[in-house]
Amino acid sequence: MFDFLPGIPDVPVEALLQDIHVSQGCPFVSLEWLKRLKRASNRPIDQIDLEHLP
Repeated sequence: MFDFLPGIPDVPVEALLQDIHVSQGCPFVSLEWLKRLKRASNRPIDQIDLEHLP
């Protein structure tokens, strides 16, 4: 786990961790966080993913 969010240095990791969802015992970030992290990384695959996310 990071002690900072890559691409979003002004946001504390705790903000992300407060919005974790658990399904079948596995933690997941929320859809909004997923989109935010993918926009921040701005890799070609993330741009494609963003086009397909609701």
